[in-house]
Amino acid sequence: MKRYFTLEEANKSLGKIEPLVKRSLELRKDARSLANFTVYSEDQATFFQENVRASKKLHEIHFQFYSLMEQLADEGVVVKDPDLGLVDFPSWREGEEVYLCWKPGEPQVAYWHDKKSGFGGRKPISIQVNEALR
Repeated sequence: MKRYFTLEEANKSLGKIEPLVKRSLELRKDARSLANFTVYSEDQATFFQENVRASKKLHEIHFQFYSLMEQLADEGVVVKDPDLGLVDFPSWREGEEVYLCWKPGEPQVAYWHDKKSGFGGRKPISIQVNEALR
């Protein structure tokens, strides 16, 4: 069942959501580094072993990353951009489904957008909007 958040609930959940998002960003960075990993060795056995280690580590990183994505989904948030750590909290405004929007570095959920406009259509949450989200 889809979860809907009030602004207060979204901000309260950041204590749990933010560490998951930050860890997912670290894993993405690690995965990119390993994807570009190249071993140069004239010894074919060394070459093979190092590439197997890198491949195994990359697999472990992907598993951890997708586990985090599953945890975030279980919390009810929608990951919109895993490279930026951008997440949305489904909510309601004046009878219309909207998203409360947050990204790492923001101290609280302070923006919202409708389902069609996405991140580019983010608007600051004003007192009037805040009241409408309850």
